Formats: sequence, C-alpha cells, structure tokens
Amino acid sequence: MKLFKLNYFLFFIFFMEVLSIFLVPEGIDISDYKIANTKTYVKSKTSQKSNHRFFTVNIFRDPFTVLIKPDTITYLYGESSTVVLFSKNYTLKRNISEYSSYIVNGYVDGFFGRSSVEGYLQDEQYYGTIVFGNKSYYVANINRFPKIAALYKSKTKLNAVIYDEDSVLYKHHINWFKRSVVLPQEYEKNFTKVYQEFIVDRHICSLFILLDNSFLTVIHNNDVVAAVAQIMLSVREVNSVFRSTDFDEDGIPDNIGFVIKYLVVLKSEESPHNYMPFYSLKAIDPRVYLAHFTKYAVLDEVCLGVVFTAQAFKENILGVSYSAVSDSDPENLIIGGICQRPFAHGTISLNAIAVSYVSSSRAHLRQHIMDACLAHEMGHAFGCRHDHSLDPGYQQGFLMSPHTLPGMKPSNFQFSPISKKHLLMTLPRKGHCLFDSMEPFCGNGIPEIGEECDCGATNTCKSKDPCCIPNGQFGACQINRASGYQCHPSQGFCCSSTCKFKNLEKIGVDCTLINKQCPCDYNHEDCQCGLGGICLGSKCQSEECSRINALECDCPNSAKVKSCNICCKDNTSGPCLSSKNLTQIKLNIGSITIKQLRQFYSIRILPNGTEFDRFCHNTECVTLAFKTSIIGDYCLQWGKLGICTTSGCNVKNIHSFRAGTMNQSFKYTPFNYFNNICLAYSLILVLVIK
Repeated sequence: MKLFKLNYFLFFIFFMEVLSIFLVPEGIDISDYKIANTKTYVKSKTSQKSNHRFFTVNIFRDPFTVLIKPDTITYLYGESSTVVLFSKNYTLKRNISEYSSYIVNGYVDGFFGRSSVEGYLQDEQYYGTIVFGNKSYYVANINRFPKIAALYKSKTKLNAVIYDEDSVLYKHHINWFKRSVVLPQEYEKNFTKVYQEFIVDRHICSLFILLDNSFLTVIHNNDVVAAVAQIMLSVREVNSVFRSTDFDEDGIPDNIGFVIKYLVVLKSEESPHNYMPFYSLKAIDPRVYLAHFTKYAVLDEVCLGVVFTAQAFKENILGVSYSAVSDSDPENLIIGGICQRPFAHGTISLNAIAVSYVSSSRAHLRQHIMDACLAHEMGHAFGCRHDHSLDPGYQQGFLMSPHTLPGMKPSNFQFSPISKKHLLMTLPRKGHCLFDSMEPFCGNGIPEIGEECDCGATNTCKSKDPCCIPNGQFGACQINRASGYQCHPSQGFCCSSTCKFKNLEKIGVDCTLINKQCPCDYNHEDCQCGLGGICLGSKCQSEECSRINALECDCPNSAKVKSCNICCKDNTSGPCLSSKNLTQIKLNIGSITIKQLRQFYSIRILPNGTEFDRFCHNTECVTLAFKTSIIGDYCLQWGKLGICTTSGCNVKNIHSFRAGTMNQSFKYTPFNYFNNICLAYSLILVLVIK
C-alpha cells in the first residue's frame, strides 16, 4: 500500500550537487555484439569443494576457457552486516556473506597475469568483465537488451551479450556548473595538519545501501543475488578509488574507505517499508527522488546512504547528492554530506546519494560508467566540488569534472589536486562518524601484511603499475610474474623501476631473497627471511637481534651520527640499544649463552662496513658479525635494503590500520516536509502538496 501521493515542486539551493553523464548510449548496432552462453561448470571434484568453475567464450573469433573462483571481499562488510529483504507481506534478514560468495574473479586459461576476469554468478551463469589482449569486454545479461533478446528468443541457452569498450555509440551532452571557491594557501596548510591528525583513527565510512524495486526488476529481473552482487562490485571499485588516493599529498595513500553496514532490497513497491516513488516510465526530477530517500531514519546511524534505481532521471542525470559544502561557502559550513544528522527529531538526514543505472531514455549503462558516477557523488558528500577551468592548475578529465566522460582513462577515476584540497578541508569538520580499521585491504595502494605489492584502484593499476595484480583479480596484490616481472619497487631498493631485481652482488647482497617473508612455511628455529634476516613470529628481524631473542628497533638519535647500525630491545617496552651492547648485557645476566650464539653462522653481509666483535663468558668465547654502514651507503634493517642517512637506515615501511565494529538497527522516521524549513544557511525547501 502506498503511504502517500504527492505532486510538488522541490528546490534545493546550494547544497544539492548534480552529476550529468555526458555520453549516453543511443542505439547500438547488433553487429557490435556477440551472443554467448556463459554457463559455468565445475572442473573436477576437487574444484567442486573450492567452488572453482570454468566457461568457454569466443574472443577474437577464437574459443577461450575462462577459469573463475569466489572472490574474497570481507573487507566490505562487518560480521553483523545484514541484507534485509522487504516484500509486501514479510521481511527477511540474511547475513551479507551469503551474497558475497557469488562474486568471482579469475583469468583466461593460459594467460594468467595477462588477463583478468571479475564479475558475479547468476543461476551459475557469468556476468561481468573480461580484460584480455589490451581490451575490456563486457558480459551482460541479454534481458537488458530487449531488442536483442527478442531476436534470440528461441535460443534459450544464449544468456549473455558480449561487447567490447569500443562498441557503444554515444551522443554528447555538455553542462556547466558554478565555479568552486579557491581558498588561500595558508588556510590549506593549516587544514593539512588537522586532517593528518584526524584520519589516524577516523577513515572508514559506514554505508546504508538501498536497492529500490525498479533496480531489482528492471536491471536484474527480480534476481536478488545478482542485484546485490553487482552493487558490491561497484562499492568495491569506489572503495579502492578512495583508499588509494593520497589526499594530503604526503606520498602515502590515506586509506579512506567504506564498509556496508545495511543493505536493503525492496522486493515489492507495496512493501510498508518502501518510501521511494513508484516506478515511472517517464523521467522524473532526481531531487524529488532523493528527498524521499531521506525519510529512512537508519541514515542517522551511518556515515552515508546510497540508493540505486532504474528510474530514469530528467536531463540525462545519473546521480544526485547532498554536498558537504556549497560553492559560495568559503568556511566549509557543515550542512549536508557525510555524517550529517537531522537538525531536529523526526527531520530529514542529508547524508544521502541517489544513482540511476539508466539514462533518461531508459538505456542501460555500462558498469564502469556507474562506478564513476557513484565515486563522483561520494566525492560531493565528502566535500569535493566540481573542478573548474579557472582553478589553479586545472586539467580536464578528472573524476570531479562537471563535463567529463567517465571512460577507461586512469584520470577518470582520480581526484584532481583541487578536489583533494576540498576533501582535506571538509573531512575534519564533517567526519565525526568515521571510525578506525586495522583490517589490511588490497587496493589501498599500501603494501600490507600478506601483500607483495598494492597498486591501488583497479581502473588505474593497468597504466600506472602493471607489475602488480590489482584488487578483484586472481592473485590480487601479488607481483605479476606471469608477465615477466620479478619484484615491486615498494619492496625497497633491491627492485628497479622496471620491476626487476638489481644486481648488487658486488656489495654482498642477493636481491632475489627479498620475497622470502615471515612466517615461514615450515617450523624451524633458523627461519630465514629477506636479506640476512631471521623470522621471530610474523616479523623479519636482523640476525643481530634474532640470535639473542630480541626485537629489532630504530636506533636512538645518539647512535645515528656517523653510521647506521643494528639496534635491538629485549621486549616491547624495553630500551632500544645497539645490538653489541644488548648482546653483552644478556650474556652478563645469563639470559643467553655462548653455546646458543655459536649456533648462528655468519650471514652474507655488506663487505664495506662489517665489524666483528669477540664475546666471552666464563671460559667460552664466540666471534660475532655486526653490520654497519656509513652515511650514503646501502644498509640493512628488518631484512630490507635501505640507504644510510643521518636519520638512520631509510627503508620502505609497511603501513597497517586498525579496525572498528558496528552495531545495527532499523526503523522509520515519519517524514514532515514543513519541519525542515528550519534548515539554515540558504537551504530552501518549497513544497506544494496536492
């Protein structure tokens, strides 16, 4: 039963930002497509247990076998994250992990590392993308193309339409937007420090996602699994875009990301929990549509809400959002966008976004266009304004451009320098509801535990960093050895910019050892790692420390005057001492013995600075080697190669982040348009109810 029926005009001034996608599919020639059967099959009994599957498809007029397996995307949701299904007469709740298992990745058989496959399974049939031969191929359900489906109606096994990225004909639309305000440089510098302190423990934004009934029926023919899987793929891509962006430009990605807290599917328009407009064949005003979404009280419990629809919007608009700031607001007033809470009990929440998967002519759009649209609107919610030609250093083609085609260029999924500044100045004022996360994430541009490399967002990896396999693909965040690469520059100075091992044998370093990581695959006291290191637990330590059962640490400043040495501490809270001094102390108190030290052979060391010291206890003695390096020379620390500076041995660090938890509940807030006229700072609502 519909709750109410309205005819109205609604005007949002300053705080509503609209994204127009300027290339919208017109007619597409059927000859540009291939019709296929993407039914997947289990390869063997062993594969059946691990859910490994395969299917055959024609690419370049030749048949190829595609191998796929379930993807791991647990970083996108918490343990209690729920999918709620609202029907006319009932409500069902499911753990979100039940749906994530249908998301898959893989590669073309025989082309591991030179191809990638990512998508989802619907009735054991594959839909998604295949990247092969420097081209992207899209595999879509044939039901999304009614004219094509009608031609092949008798051939029921042909379930998919396959087309490449060059097959779609477009028509151009150009829109212009207000100029963004450029703040003084000193103002930006002050905010950089505040921002850097803020994101230490506030960088994850929780999401409430609503799939309206039109998205379920028009896009996915009432298949809940396919609808949820497609949206999770989109959120994953946008998550990588944000996480891998260095907003403060300090050389390290800021790891700002998203976690799905609630995901609601409207299985029926007549559900008592449906507060969205009924589906219309006519394009509607997107601002009116978004206003309905603000009625969900659960928005008060999350950082940001996103509703996905197949309802066409007027003027070829695909996305609409409340912006954290306005173009006329040089002081970043905190109205709209992330973490926005109601101004009074029972009023609307302006932390909301709406995204349509169809154009005004109801043509279905490609996935990467929708990913760019979602990322753009999320950028507005985080305070990013449109790039403008009068901005300092303006360049076309970035994510927040007001008239950019979201294509496959890397810049289409990157924030411009001016957009980064907008977010940097907004987040400390707006991001009070963000939380911390210590979960490692493949796709944030930061190599973490278990990762050999991390090239960031999938759409930029191919051009920016072909040495690393991107998130969402088989073997993600590992070195792309199938393409001939041996290492990754993020592993340190042993790897060249062309991802090949450096030949440093003349200084006694075997760079091929840098991929030996902890913990070891076998249980052994002498578990070697990196360059002359030994594992203590899950971390690689220099032999000088591990042989006395101590932890490696950064030497105090007094020890860094003329050379780089190895320093250790006896426990996590103990003082950091030179390895020589701590060795003598532990011998004196009897916590180690000469016999134990004799078990360690001399490791391969740097010849230009090796020192040997003799240690005795009672009548027994042993000679031990200690690595030392002069300023400007190579040095070793934690099993990695670095450069000795006055600040110590400079190696590339691995960053990690902490995790948070989420609670959940669901309720509805009665919507009263007139209560919201009190919104200040030029937010005007004019409503005529008929």
